[in-house]
Amino acid sequence: MKEYEFYINDSEELCCVIKDPTTEIWLENDDAKMQLQTLNDYHLKHVQITSRNIVIELTHGTLTLRNYKEILNEEIEDLLQNILPKIRKKISEMQRKKHRGKAIRNKMLVGTGVVVGGIALFSLIGTNREKKENEHSVELVDTKILQEQISNNISDISDVGNLCLDHSNLEQKSVTYLDFTEKRYSITGEYAYNLYHDLVEKCANKWGISPDIIMAMLTQESAGKKVNLMQIQLPSWEGQELKVYNFSTNAYEKYVLTSYPENYEGSGITCITSKDLEDPETNISTSCILLQESLKYMDYHIGAGIQCYNFGNGNMKKVLNETSLATGISVDEILSNQENLDFMEYTYIIDVGDPYYLKNIVQYIEDLDNGIYVNYINDAGEIEHNSVSIIPTSSKIR
Repeated sequence: MKEYEFYINDSEELCCVIKDPTTEIWLENDDAKMQLQTLNDYHLKHVQITSRNIVIELTHGTLTLRNYKEILNEEIEDLLQNILPKIRKKISEMQRKKHRGKAIRNKMLVGTGVVVGGIALFSLIGTNREKKENEHSVELVDTKILQEQISNNISDISDVGNLCLDHSNLEQKSVTYLDFTEKRYSITGEYAYNLYHDLVEKCANKWGISPDIIMAMLTQESAGKKVNLMQIQLPSWEGQELKVYNFSTNAYEKYVLTSYPENYEGSGITCITSKDLEDPETNISTSCILLQESLKYMDYHIGAGIQCYNFGNGNMKKVLNETSLATGISVDEILSNQENLDFMEYTYIIDVGDPYYLKNIVQYIEDLDNGIYVNYINDAGEIEHNSVSIIPTSSKIR
């Protein structure tokens, strides 16, 4: 299967690189346009879109439009008349998913016997930012907060017809940098994604975690090629009772990883055994639960929580204490700032696990610009939403 990658060069000309296992062919300008028109006649199987790239799986190979906002103009769209409608449809689907279940902080409601934070289920797709406040009001939404968000221009806007996306979120994202190389569209990344993305999305949304995080973890842990997809070490969690919030049912549930399920009969606690972990959905779902537990240990600092998943709470606290001594910043201050990844300079002090685990995870993140997030319930019973974009250090230099 060949790979066709299109991009705009410094002279603002369309270029194409054609790759197969043995050769690379470079085309420019009219030759690249002719090649693109030829690919337009192939049968389209799958479309994947990020904020920068469009990756199209065809019967004869893979077509990538790199930094597609630079590529797509009236001439190029004419060359893609067969493919373009499906691209627009995919963008529309992506927008609907991205807007689903947006969280408004600190809005209380009572339901299912517990006090939890309200979720504003609304979409702000459109190009008119000056609609009246009551046009966007829905039950459980704090309209004052919503009005402030709109006036601060942090609502999501999309113009699907023109393939122009604004990926800003309702919550202001933190942006930070880490030294890693993007590998999402490597052979390994594509293999794992094609096999398990839908299942990962289902499980991650259930437990309030960005699907991109869990998909990247699965890719790093097993690439989808092992029975224990997330490489969960049951003995490390043996007997620990885990209380986790299910964002699909809006209720807490209790789980325990154990080799002795008979000890928990009638307790109301769901047991997970090594045999259970052979089921892909149970394995992925359990990983989400364990990541939520790791995040809780790290005060829901996303980077620290991911590294903690690999190191364990005790080892991660050692790393944070060492970081605090070296930088003069308290552990609490480090964990209160999603952009602070200084601890990655001190993971070498731990002689178990992977000191570069966070780097290895983020290299497979689907959309680095749009960021990753976690939802959780704070001590007041409210839904909180933390997010961060972790960008390659090399991007900072460009």
